[in-house]
Amino acid sequence: SSFLRCHHTGRRHPMNERLVSILYQVGRHYKNAKLFIVAGYRAPKIAKQKGNPRSPHKRGVATDFQVDGASIESVRDYLRANFHNIGVGYYPNSGFIHVDVGRQKDAFWIDYSGPGEKARYTPPIARRDRRHNKQLADSARDRDRDSDGEELGG
Repeated sequence: SSFLRCHHTGRRHPMNERLVSILYQVGRHYKNAKLFIVAGYRAPKIAKQKGNPRSPHKRGVATDFQVDGASIESVRDYLRANFHNIGVGYYPNSGFIHVDVGRQKDAFWIDYSGPGEKARYTPPIARRDRRHNKQLADSARDRDRDSDGEELGG
């Protein structure tokens, strides 16, 4: 079958049976809904170009997808509740879910990047808050120093 082939190169690669089984079970759970494959197998040179030379896509153990008529939040929650030793990536701004198999324990992440952007694992508000918190910490540290630059107190 070529539905999980690298859509950049057209190259085919064997896909992990458990991954295919999970995709089948997801489709069945959503009343035999169509699955839209965003990325299945990814040729090694493509994985490298996309910034992840160790991508599980290049080993045939990962896919990015959507389920027709189901929210990505619902699919994310279904995968996390019903399968173990998988990785689940939630991509709210790109509109898909990533699943990979063959892990020793469950993994979950959120990537806030949009389509075609570099991965961004921290939400914009948290990045702003982190910068603000660093500025507050720097200001407090500066206030706690005397004019010679030595720490006061403690």
